[in-house]
Amino acid sequence: MPEDEPLRSEGVPYATGEEQRATSSSSTRKSEGIGPKPKGCSAVDVSSGERKVRCSVAAGTYLPPLQQVFQAPRRPGIGTVGKPIKLLANYFEVDIPKIDVYHYEVDIKPDKCPRRVNREVVEYMVQHFKPQIFGDRKPVYDGKKNIYTVTALPIGNERVDFEVTIPGEGKDRIFKVSIKWMAIVSWRMLHEALVSGQIPVPLESVQALDVAMRHLASMR
Repeated sequence: MPEDEPLRSEGVPYATGEEQRATSSSSTRKSEGIGPKPKGCSAVDVSSGERKVRCSVAAGTYLPPLQQVFQAPRRPGIGTVGKPIKLLANYFEVDIPKIDVYHYEVDIKPDKCPRRVNREVVEYMVQHFKPQIFGDRKPVYDGKKNIYTVTALPIGNERVDFEVTIPGEGKDRIFKVSIKWMAIVSWRMLHEALVSGQIPVPLESVQALDVAMRHLASMR
């Protein structure tokens, strides 16, 4: 062991110096850089030349763990001091249906179009291919890559390609659109998480709900 490496103990820091040796005397030679030993500790030399520190800890002494698991703080008690007042808040109650919704990935070419254009393309696609694919379904779309429906589309797990033509003032615009099934998203799990408060909130369910709530306003 190199002489300049500090002594280490199991969970207890020890004084360091250029050289430390265990002696039978309780005196400390400051000229050699040896500091006072912690109370209840003794230096021990092993056969390999490595030095360790053996410590005894009194009962009831707290030693902090090496790693602490984060725990969210619990809500304090409900206060009763003061005068209740009425507040206006920008939230409203939502009745989340306990159903599964179907998540599909959408790819539009040419890409990097504004959300407004993407929404127009998807709207034309839904209307044009309504008899073959969409039927009475009313998909919700986030303007980029995600479409959600209440019932599954009749495309299975395969990727389906469409050609969508949007009339223009001088020339029609042609887009290539592909749709592929991604996953089933459970709003039932979201409802249970919000009611019980005991299980993690599924983020994919929150995303689907957010897209559904924004869809109608975004299409205006």
